[in-house]
Amino acid sequence: MAVPGCQDLPSLAQWLINRDYSPKQVYNNLGSALAERGFNEEAVRVYEAAITRDPLYRSDLLNLASIQRSLGNEEAASRIRKKALRLSPKHHD
Repeated sequence: MAVPGCQDLPSLAQWLINRDYSPKQVYNNLGSALAERGFNEEAVRVYEAAITRDPLYRSDLLNLASIQRSLGNEEAASRIRKKALRLSPKHHD
């Protein structure tokens, strides 16, 4: 499916965020694809949008924490990871 004006992943991410598109797995997959290609700031925006829609979705929280760590934001990464682990203490990546 072609999305008007979306020639690349960052454009697609912004398109989804602007339209309040909600399936959480779409955000998770897109955030991962962006991060894998080095679009870390865009991935952060995607995960933050996903967390706004579903603050209890652990995968988005853990992925956001990982990206924050890679960007050198250790304090934010630690805070986000702790929140994710409080949701499910048995989950330890």
